[in-house]
Parts: sequence; structure tokens; C-alpha cells
Amino acid sequence: ITPMSRAILYDGIIGVQSAFHHILETLESGNQYQGFMLGKLLKNPEVTGVLRDYHQERIKKGLQARLISETTYKEEAQKWGYDGVQIRYSTQRLPVGIFLFKNRVMMIAGSENPGACVIEWEELYDDHKTFFEDIWKNALQ
Repeated sequence: ITPMSRAILYDGIIGVQSAFHHILETLESGNQYQGFMLGKLLKNPEVTGVLRDYHQERIKKGLQARLISETTYKEEAQKWGYDGVQIRYSTQRLPVGIFLFKNRVMMIAGSENPGACVIEWEELYDDHKTFFEDIWKNALQ
């Protein structure tokens, strides 16, 4: 890791909330981010509460999102049809809870006690973004 790279760990549901807030603080109105949806975490009411609040703020700020979900979670994913969000579905098994924005990779994990990590590292971001774009091209709407 280069000296300019850094990682921030966020613990618990408050940490997940803070990690999503990091997206809001980092991006400017009109910017877009990409991500692999949260999968089974979309069944956790604490997580969905954080997401609901986050998307209200994201819409106010004018941020756009392109998200991919495994078809297994299509029913849960369709509940997130917020303004400015495009969702596609893939039959391929995918990593979940990964969001890509401004040279950062954010990962959300843990069904019992969710947490998050944001890694600012251009090379890691570029690799994940290339993978995302390859899946996006073949994913179903």
C-alpha cells in the first residue's frame, strides 16, 4: 500500500451508517457510484433502516448509483427503487456489500453485527471498478 492509501474501519450498525455517510461526504452533486448490493443483509431491519435514511440524503444531494444484485435477492433488491438508482441482476455469484466511489472501496459485512471498511487505494478501486463494469454489461435489467 502506498503512503497515500488508507483504511477506515466502522463497527456495528452505527459504523455502517457512518460508512454510508462517508459516501455523502466524499461525492459531489451529480456524481455516481457503483456497487454490489447487500444480499442477505437486506433482510436485516437495522440495515434497511440505515439504507432508507441514506437514500433520502443521497437523493437530496443529487447522487446517482448503479447497483448489481444476484438474481437470488431480486425480490429484496426491487424494494430499493429509489430515484437515481439503476439496478441490474446477475445469475453469477457475486461479492455483496461492496460500493465503489472516488478511488475508494467500501465493504459492508456481518449479519449479526454488521460493520464496514472503507479503503482508499486507487489500484484496488480500479480493479473492482473493472470487475463491476464487466458484470454490468451482461447483467439483466
